[in-house]
Amino acid sequence: MTARGRRPERRKPKRRSSRDDKPSARSAIGAGGHDAYGRQPDIVLKLSGVTWAKLYLSEATLDDLIESGHLEVAAGTAADATRVLDAFDRYDPQKAVVVPPTTLVQDHM
Repeated sequence: MTARGRRPERRKPKRRSSRDDKPSARSAIGAGGHDAYGRQPDIVLKLSGVTWAKLYLSEATLDDLIESGHLEVAAGTAADATRVLDAFDRYDPQKAVVVPPTTLVQDHM
């Protein structure tokens, strides 16, 4: 509350459209323009949330997304980015394990 007894107004967060599929980049650069890590990244990818979901769910490959223009390699090379991402497992819906909720109940008390 303020000195006059009124609550200060809250600012509403900006809403992002889910249709926005333009590449964007986030970084660890603070308000003063200084990198919190102290070293420049070797690989920087610019992509939207929708494109990240496609990559994460293995619906598209990195090379396909680069060729279509949905992903931009801003630093490093596409080969290096592919090599790093290939170190992670790919999502395969046929291998997904579903845990029934009844197994999560603890009845030992």
